[in-house]
Amino acid sequence: MKATGHRQPAAVVAVLLLPLYFALLGAAPAADGPPEITGIAPLWGMSGSVLSLTIQGRNLQEASEVKFYPSTGIAVEEEPVVNSEGTIVTVKVTILVHAPLGLRLVAVRTPAGQSSLMPTEANIFKVSYAHMN
Repeated sequence: MKATGHRQPAAVVAVLLLPLYFALLGAAPAADGPPEITGIAPLWGMSGSVLSLTIQGRNLQEASEVKFYPSTGIAVEEEPVVNSEGTIVTVKVTILVHAPLGLRLVAVRTPAGQSSLMPTEANIFKVSYAHMN
């Protein structure tokens, strides 16, 4: 067998050029696994309020849904907005006046799956009473 020089297989060249391709497009590469939530803000909301919920994490590209468990009395009012790195998701949330008080788990769904439904400090949101002055 005669050596013909240093040729790279097409697959290796394609993998090496992918980061450049995404940088030029300004798009984030596909997620490496299911979404993971590392933090939310705010951590609580008052019944009868409307707020913007920011979710931080990994593999949030193409987030299609944000859910609360249990969902009674809380409505996600719009499609999730995701930053170009796939690390931040923002949604508008309405908490009804008579929403049950207490802790709710926040989850994100992407084409790669849903974030963990195991409660942690990073994915827990609290509904509290509206304070009247």
